[in-house]
Amino acid sequence: MIRERCARNLLTKSKPVKIKICGIKYQRDLESIIPLQPDYLGFIFYPKSARCMRQTLSTDDVKLVPKSIKKVGVFVNEDITELLKMIKSYQLDGIQLHGDESPEYLSELQNILKDVHLKVEVIKAFGIDPAFDLQKLNDYKQYCNYFLFDTKTPKYGGSGLQFDWNLISDYDNELSLWMSGGMDVEDVKKLMSVVHLNMAVIDMNSKLETEPGVKDIVKVKKAIDEVRNQSK
Repeated sequence: MIRERCARNLLTKSKPVKIKICGIKYQRDLESIIPLQPDYLGFIFYPKSARCMRQTLSTDDVKLVPKSIKKVGVFVNEDITELLKMIKSYQLDGIQLHGDESPEYLSELQNILKDVHLKVEVIKAFGIDPAFDLQKLNDYKQYCNYFLFDTKTPKYGGSGLQFDWNLISDYDNELSLWMSGGMDVEDVKKLMSVVHLNMAVIDMNSKLETEPGVKDIVKVKKAIDEVRNQSK
């Protein structure tokens, strides 16, 4: 069982798990979710995503997010020059790299961020399936603040499908995890009870929608409340 295999990692109680509501596409949803005070809001910049917000939210819209909520841009194999432009324009606090970005890409990115004095959290996402080799993470650790585990799909996430959490039972916990992949409110308690405690953020998206990019605010509130209740 995953609980047994992860027991060796449960040395101390971690900090409270935070929540990210991802895939914010429309101003009305943004205005409704901000008062609920999630820890992170995710904005998808990948043009092929049904939740891409480049044409629906302006820089001024995103800048309305208070400093108490961190703004994360989600990118897939983005050109670094364009990535830097988006960080500055939207005043992003974090960047989630959800594509096939290599360690060399992240190394170059970190050097440039340092040169231009930009401080952002870097989250490298990985699609998990039975063929995923946890050892590949060793090449990325020095360039990231967090890893994010999602369900592997050809479209780089957003499938609403959940991967088998047993596949990451041997993760070494050196970097805190963001967990994603088809989770609804009912999954929160189960996730927080069976996966090792070095989990920083639960990232929720498609299961809190009525259609791609349109959030169900009642579900969003329930998700935020559930994560907060389980983290007490």
